[in-house]
Amino acid sequence: MHERLRRLGAALTVFAAVAGVVATAGPAAAAGVPAGGAAGPARAAGPAGGAAGPAAGPVVGAACSGPRVLSITGSRVVEGSTRGTLTSASFTVTSTGCALEGTVRFATVAYTAGKDDFVARTASVAYRAGDSGARSVVVQVIPDLLPESNECFAGMLAAPSANVRIAAGGDQAAMIILDDDTKRAAGGFICSE
Repeated sequence: MHERLRRLGAALTVFAAVAGVVATAGPAAAAGVPAGGAAGPARAAGPAGGAAGPAAGPVVGAACSGPRVLSITGSRVVEGSTRGTLTSASFTVTSTGCALEGTVRFATVAYTAGKDDFVARTASVAYRAGDSGARSVVVQVIPDLLPESNECFAGMLAAPSANVRIAAGGDQAAMIILDDDTKRAAGGFICSE
């Protein structure tokens, strides 16, 4: 487990360096990335489909002071078993603070799931002034017929524009791929792995 966390930290550090983001804590900071960005362990959404975030929504008009603040949550997705049919997994980017125009970069980072388990993706998540809606970033999961452990990969936010800040601890989220494959045991019974 410790080795997996070290590999995830290294992958996030590489993404942060490519995106021009710097880290304040976690594996990226330990690797020598200077302070100013966000880092830390990936987190999965809670059972209700999302991790709790700030209660207040975006503000517009005269009451607005400060940047738009974005965070990301992941969830769980059943892998699927139909070859040639991808399964959609959605990360959710939520916004609080001022509803100013801005963008942030999104990228997937392999963890226990790799290139045979999901289609790597990068994207720009954009907001217009006054827009406070959540955004979904869809990543395709590749089904297989292999009984295996559940796996995960991370979605990461980085490189916010001038009017955007990434919430502390809201820069990464885990997508858990739930394995749904079984194998047929002798005698015709189906046993879960």
